[in-house]
Amino acid sequence: MEYDIDNLSREHLMKRSNIPDNLKECNLAIEPEANISLKAWGGNWQATSTFGTIMYGYSSVGNRIWKNEGGSNLTYNYGTYSKLTSNGSYSYAYDADGNVVWKNVTNSVRYNYLYNSFGQMTEVKKQLYSGGSWGTLATIAKYYYDANGARAKTDESGTISRYLYSGHDPIYYNGTDGKGHKDTIALIPTISRKGVGVYCQQAFGRLKNEVSEEAGIRFKWKDYRPTGGQLALDVGVSIDQVSRSMRHASTQTTERYYCRTRAEPAFANVNEAYNRAFPDKPAMNAKNV
Repeated sequence: MEYDIDNLSREHLMKRSNIPDNLKECNLAIEPEANISLKAWGGNWQATSTFGTIMYGYSSVGNRIWKNEGGSNLTYNYGTYSKLTSNGSYSYAYDADGNVVWKNVTNSVRYNYLYNSFGQMTEVKKQLYSGGSWGTLATIAKYYYDANGARAKTDESGTISRYLYSGHDPIYYNGTDGKGHKDTIALIPTISRKGVGVYCQQAFGRLKNEVSEEAGIRFKWKDYRPTGGQLALDVGVSIDQVSRSMRHASTQTTERYYCRTRAEPAFANVNEAYNRAFPDKPAMNAKNV
């Protein structure tokens, strides 16, 4: 059996496998130094730590159906396909694809969630009940995504945040909420007694000027985007993959402003494809066609 606890102070507990019916009781020391342990009996759980004791009960299909913390009980209810409909505090409604579209907080406050065709949340709206009817839905958040489906920008009540990724791993965050950079992997890091950090814009500009003076050339940081893109194409990376790595909406932008397949590799690819398809025919030289 394998079980995980993620920060009991935030009340997250995940059950990873069913408890055998013949298991009457077992104790699992998860983090002895933090005094965190689990106790299982039948289909129920008891989590004990320095944060206190929380007890959980599960249905036969593994859904959590109740929680008891400090003598306070919370009941969970489910609909079709085990979708949570209420958790004692809030109630939920779903669309045909299983996405949460309504969350009722109180009798006078509820939230509406909108999604795109890929099932990604694009907008959150808030609605208030007053004078015997529900008021106008007011947008409180919008979400935008890049070509790989990763969230690239959020607008939460005017607070703008932007994200960059390496593959699917977030490497850069910048927001207007005063939080600055977060989870940043610097391309050219600063190293000091405080550790590895990033250059501020002014210091990065000074570094660029020093490199330019030593090399005897003038350049812009953005000049490296078409250089990197063209090098990738030249070694066989497809234009589609290069375009996606540059976060372009289409390959048209990539080919118009950054890089494109050179003539010689294109001829070679055409020749190879033809000669492979028609090995008994005279070899083709697309360059002369």
